[in-house]
Order: sequence, then C-alpha cells, then structure tokens
Amino acid sequence: MAIYDKPVRVLMREMISGLAPISGKQFSRESAVEWFAKHYPKIKEGTITAHLIRFSTNALSRLHYGSKPDEDLLYQVDGSHFRLYESATDPAPIHSKADAVASSQEIAEPIDVQASSEFAYESDLRDFLAKNLSRIEPGLKLYQEEGVTGVEFPVGGRFIDILALDAEGRFVVIELKVSRGYDRVVGQILRYMAWIKKHHAEPAQDVRGIIAAREISEDLVLACSYSPNVSLYEYQLSVALKKVAVEIIGKYSLADKYPRRKRSADMSQFPANCGSTADRRGCSEADIRGVTIHLQWTAFRTFMIILFLNIALIFRIAELR
Repeated sequence: MAIYDKPVRVLMREMISGLAPISGKQFSRESAVEWFAKHYPKIKEGTITAHLIRFSTNALSRLHYGSKPDEDLLYQVDGSHFRLYESATDPAPIHSKADAVASSQEIAEPIDVQASSEFAYESDLRDFLAKNLSRIEPGLKLYQEEGVTGVEFPVGGRFIDILALDAEGRFVVIELKVSRGYDRVVGQILRYMAWIKKHHAEPAQDVRGIIAAREISEDLVLACSYSPNVSLYEYQLSVALKKVAVEIIGKYSLADKYPRRKRSADMSQFPANCGSTADRRGCSEADIRGVTIHLQWTAFRTFMIILFLNIALIFRIAELR
C-alpha cells in the first residue's frame, strides 16, 4: 500500500523531472535520497534506491523489481550516478534474462570462467530459495513493497541476496555462498544488517541474519558464536533422473540393425582405425557405430559426474546449532 496518495513509481517521475530536466544531465543516488527527504520524507532510502534500479534500463537487478517498458527512463552511469535514457545511443533496455545475457556480452573484458560459473550457481540458489523460504524456517516470506522485492535488495551501493521477513515481523538478511562459508562473511552480513536497521527498518523493528553455504567452516561457527542474531545453514545438492519411455516405430529397432557390443572400459574391442574419419578400411558399420556410442557414453558419463557435483534442484537445509 502506498504511503502517500501516489505510489513511489509515480513519485519517481516527479523526482526525475526535477533532478534531470535535460538530456545528459547526471544526478547522484544521494541527491535522489535528499529530494525525497525534502518532498516525501516517509519514503525509505532502500525503497528509493530500489526504484532507481527499477527505472535504469541497464541495471541487471531491475529484473527482480517488475520493471515495465514505460519505466525505461534512466541509464545508470556507475554505481551511484544516473542520467536520462537515450534510446538512440544507449543499449536496449533489459526486460528479461536474455536481454541481461546480451548486455553482458557487449562488455569487452576477459571472462573469468570459474567466477562466472559460481555466480550462475549462486543466482540459481538465490532464485530457488526466494520462492521456497519456508524450507529455511516456517513463516519466512520474501520482503515486498510497492513492486520492489527482497531479491538483490540494494544497501548503500551493494546488494543483499535475499531480504525477508519472519513470522514475528523482523527483517531477515540472507547471504548465500555457493562454496564454503568463511568467517569473513560475518563482517559482510553485519554491515547489511546494520544498514537495514539504520535506513530501512522501523525504530522498534529488529533485524537478524542467515548465512547459507554448501559447507560452513569452523572459523565461521566460532565467529557466529559471538553473534547470536546470525544463524548458519548448510545446503545439500541432489539430482533426480526419471527414465522416459520411448515407443519403437516399425518392426525392429536400431539395436536389431546394429547389434550392441559388450561395453568395456577401453576401445580395444574395435579395430584401431575405426575411430578415425580419414581411414576406416576394414571397419564394419557396426564397428563404426560402436565406437561412436562408446565415445558418446564416455562424454555423457563425464557430464553426469560434473552435474551431480555442482547443480542443485532440490535442497535440504539443516540448521547448525
């Protein structure tokens, strides 16, 4: 429910007209917060920052805030400065994950494959938990206010993975780690909790934190033993496979035409040259197909091992005491 007679997304247009009346003129996040403090002081700083991202055509996090085409008004110059969006020269607005991928590919910088993979896993974990917060604890729900959600909630130039509310109405800052959780994450989550308490929570509203990682280190357990308002969770990964029945068309299957050879750990059962595309003299059609199936099976087995080690579809979260 809107605090004033107009929702924040409407008040944003008024603010933009005042701070960026002409094309090319920049304004800072701080000046936007000051403008709202002067004209609409009940609007919280976190809500203002989230709406700046929502209206920024090149901000990846706007995907979590339900941005609409008629809100493509700003272009984020850097982490804290904005200007009017210019459709003739600026990249196309981000409205979907496909747009986000296309936008990131335009950045001509070397890609850290490992960092990129870890980010993708953390993003999947975050999106899953945001929709299933009850798996962490009953009554936990995603924070939402005027079209802005708690997924990647902005806090002073940084982002909380998930901002939630518990059954008692307390803010819950959730920080996710795809690998091992170390003690340095305590400083990170305490900073986020303090920002929410100072800039976003009501005076009597408490804030607590949750750290979820694949493995919690002993140092992190020790550090949190002195921070009773921070809870630790480990998550576990599992993948379930279901065989799909295939109806064979015709009087015989391919197995009848190409008799299956006994699978072995190597390719010694086939003529040595059957794996080559240049010279296959002496190789029957069954030999060539057998080599192909062997190579495909090896690749599939390697893929499944990697899949079971890294990708999570079903999570079982156990709280550490």
